[in-house]
Amino acid sequence: MNAGLQLNGQVEAVPEGIANLEGLIVHMMEKSESANEIVVDVVVDGERFSEEYAHQAGEIDLSGVGSVEIHTLTAEKFSKKFLRDAHVYIDYLKTGFQASIQLLRNPGDEGAGFDILARSFETMGALKSHLENVREAIENMDMDPDAKDTLQRFDVMADTLQERMANDCQPAIIADLLESEVIPYLNRWMETA
Repeated sequence: MNAGLQLNGQVEAVPEGIANLEGLIVHMMEKSESANEIVVDVVVDGERFSEEYAHQAGEIDLSGVGSVEIHTLTAEKFSKKFLRDAHVYIDYLKTGFQASIQLLRNPGDEGAGFDILARSFETMGALKSHLENVREAIENMDMDPDAKDTLQRFDVMADTLQERMANDCQPAIIADLLESEVIPYLNRWMETA
């Protein structure tokens, strides 16, 4: 690597034997974990990095990278920030699921409905991943019990939805499921969390 590594603005040495970005991120995550911190942002050569697919960071050879900045937050700060910003995910999910409902109920538009549904599932997966990162901190936070319950039931709702869709791919039934179970859950999240 030509230039240095920064962790929360402090210059650090790249550990020996780490050749790609994924190895560096994993190393820094392990280091941060002991300090009860979460890696929240990675900037490579001045550009924010976010994997488009699993292990993409493993393909980035550090010998061709000029600089890497890694930012962490304590689990509690990350959780609070996540809860403040979660409405963006929820709005996106609601919009996607509502568009899917309409398209899945229109003969000939089911393909477009399933496309939007697939993108909504990707967002739901990202939200689920973020919730995994903050679950312990949320459990220890002083917050409304209804909000806590809604957040804790997200995984069950998401898993149940995927399981039921795997068993029945009829567009009208999926639309009904989204409308009767998912949209009300998302509305409850917006009201309580």
